[in-house]
Amino acid sequence: MERISCEECLSTIELLREKMVSTALLYGFNHPLVLEYSQKIDEEHNQILTKQKKQLIFQSK
Repeated sequence: MERISCEECLSTIELLREKMVSTALLYGFNHPLVLEYSQKIDEEHNQILTKQKKQLIFQSK
């Protein structure tokens, strides 16, 4: 399984956010592609939260 750093996730989130905003301005906020970018941003954010949780658990041991 590939390990992705939080910094890489944040970079990906920023790129997806830029794509999402530009797509929304071009096609409207209800366009399926805007929703797809939003969902991908959520997935990346969840990865960060999972990594932080694991780190906290590891540090508390």
